[in-house]
Amino acid sequence: PCRLQESEAEQLYQKLRNFGFQSLTVLLEDKITTAQAKSWIQTYKLTFPVLIDPEHTATRLYSINAVPKNFIINRQFCIIEIITDYDRNKIESAISKYL
Repeated sequence: PCRLQESEAEQLYQKLRNFGFQSLTVLLEDKITTAQAKSWIQTYKLTFPVLIDPEHTATRLYSINAVPKNFIINRQFCIIEIITDYDRNKIESAISKYL
């Protein structure tokens, strides 16, 4: 699912970025190196920020118990929707409501 999601997330980012949309991915792998992360970014041709979180700080702070988990965050940095699983239509619809 991550491979599909990243490819589609990049497409969605390209489609909506001119409307103020920003996307980012958090890599939760325990032992990922910066070189591995860069390779992963290049493989999926991602142009949005990718964060590395080997300590699982995001997992604890945001109660992530399953991945993928998608957070829609407004311009005031408040979480306004959480979508578990990957459903591009659901994610795009949620984002479009707030742009």
